[in-house]
Formats: sequence, C-alpha cells, structure tokens
Amino acid sequence: MRKKEREALEAPTKVRYCAGCGAEYKLGDRKIHKDSCDRCHKERISAQTKRKHVHLRLQEKGFNGSVPEQISEYEAEVQLRADELLSAYVATMQQFGSQGNSTLLTLTPPELGPVDHDPNNEFTPFLKQIFLNLYVKMPRQVLLILEHLGISEKRFKLDMKKYDEFSKAVAACDRKHLELLEIVSFHNALNPKATSERIFLMKAGDPARYRESYKGDTFNMGQVNIQVNSNIRGLGIPKNTVAGGKSGK
Repeated sequence: MRKKEREALEAPTKVRYCAGCGAEYKLGDRKIHKDSCDRCHKERISAQTKRKHVHLRLQEKGFNGSVPEQISEYEAEVQLRADELLSAYVATMQQFGSQGNSTLLTLTPPELGPVDHDPNNEFTPFLKQIFLNLYVKMPRQVLLILEHLGISEKRFKLDMKKYDEFSKAVAACDRKHLELLEIVSFHNALNPKATSERIFLMKAGDPARYRESYKGDTFNMGQVNIQVNSNIRGLGIPKNTVAGGKSGK
C-alpha cells in the first residue's frame, strides 16, 4: 500500500490540533473544515449566521456596507435621534405644566465601563449608554426609548439578563427616580392641608409607631353588648332585644 493511500485511511482517526482553541480532535467523516474541532466549527457557523442577520437588520434601516462600518454609522444616526427625543420630551413636560420637575433633567446617568460584548449584537455598549442617558431623564419610557434606538424589547430583556453591569445601571436610574419622588412627596407633605400624604410618609418613616397593624400594648375592653331597637315590622327582631338572643330588660 502506498504512503498516500495509507495516510488517507488513517486520516479520520488521526489526532489533530484545532487551529482555534488548540484542543485535540479527530476528523471522522468530515470532508470540509478540517482545521478546527467540532465546537469551534459550530461557533464559527453561528457567528457567520449572526453577522448575516445583523447585516440584514441594518440594511432594512437603510445602512449598507460592511457590518462594523454599518454599526458605526448607525450609532451616529441614533445619537441624533436621541437628542431629538429628549428635546421633544422636555417640550411635552413644559406643555403639561411640569416645569417644576426640571430637577429630573439634571440627573446624570451611570457610566458603563469596559464590558464584554458580543460583536454581533447590535445593541452595542455605545447604544446602551445612550439608553441610560435618556432613561435617567425619562422615567418609565423604556419602550419609547428602545423604539428610537431601533432595538427590540426582546433584545433589551435578553441583555438585561446577560450583562450584569447594564442591568445594575438601569436599576441605579430607577433608584434616582424614587429618591426624587421621595423629595417631592416630602415637600408636599409639609403643606398643612396635605394630610393624606403626610400620614403616608409618617407610616413609611416609622411604621412601628404609625401603622394600623402595630403589635404594641393591647387593652382588654371587656364584653360589649349591642342593643337593637326596631319599630319596623317584619324584621323578625323583637323590640329591645340584645344581640345574642337575650332580652334587654
């Protein structure tokens, strides 16, 4: 048997080293992609599929060219739309008499540091930072902001689970919103006429003292008899009868 024929027979079971991760593998029945193990081969195919999907999504938005260039162009366009959205939001607040909430517009967003990111994910760290810049000034407007960023709600929820730093940054914005509400509520409660809001804050500040379900000292008020007097016929309750069936006389 010739050397080439022998090598061809031994090739499927010969130990090889993956060009991607360096792991040992055997060729088996494969006819193509002979330089990588099965895992690296699958990851390569998956990455190619994702790049194709990103390319198609950006093409639908009117951006053409290679994927990195498209994403950079797309980010620049999104920044302009983000500025327009914030300006429209401020104008809406003023139209409905919310000029007093100008403090909201002074809130600063958390800054995302260097984070791990899938290069095939169109919700880039840059776009996440734009989201935070808008969200900290536009509470509870998640869907509206995502629409202007061109990001789906599903993509947002997936990244909230996958990227811990991003989810913590969103939660930090929510805490700032809550603190601002607490400040406004506190100043409103100082008005002597704002009884309900003042009682609410007192209960929140010292629940053991002001809540209805306080389990402090209790007093035995004894047995209470209720006497029912009725002159209406047909009720079936004799006149001057004490609740429980005993006569009131």
